[in-house]
Amino acid sequence: MTLAGYLVNGWNNVVDNNGGKTFGAQLIWAPNDNFSFVQNYMVGPEQDNENGNFRHLIDSIITVQLHEKVTFMTNFDYGTESSVGGASSHWIGTANYLRFQFTDRFALTPRFEYFSDPQGFATGTVQKWKEFTITPEIMITENLITRFEYRHDWSNSLFFADGDDATSSSQDTFTLGVMMNF
Repeated sequence: MTLAGYLVNGWNNVVDNNGGKTFGAQLIWAPNDNFSFVQNYMVGPEQDNENGNFRHLIDSIITVQLHEKVTFMTNFDYGTESSVGGASSHWIGTANYLRFQFTDRFALTPRFEYFSDPQGFATGTVQKWKEFTITPEIMITENLITRFEYRHDWSNSLFFADGDDATSSSQDTFTLGVMMNF
């Protein structure tokens, strides 16, 4: 079991947007090699030039080794924030993965995610967003790994850019990643 605490200038941004600090706490429980539970909590002011309204995030992660070659992971997030004037926003998200390690050099990971943003706080649009991703991973050498990823996103709102000024309720993307281990 591991407990941690931290203090940050801001989160979910590149440059701190106010003078407040955000506090975080983390609990990691890994009773054996086949199961782990991580609980994170963050709280602090995150609005531009505003230190009085606090954002809260509860982030929970469970990882289970189902078989020596199959791992399941689920992640659940719940966030809320009060804004100037007393209104409150909240959002909920979940991600679920299965990793199949077919050989020492090849793995395949399908993933499904769901994100509900009923006030449009996190995405700027009131929506329920889903995505499915499939990621093959190939270890070329011990120090060089490549991942090809296909991702399909869809929403109940017109959210994704589709041409010059058009929007769509879905999008498909392909990504190639190369990683070097040292």
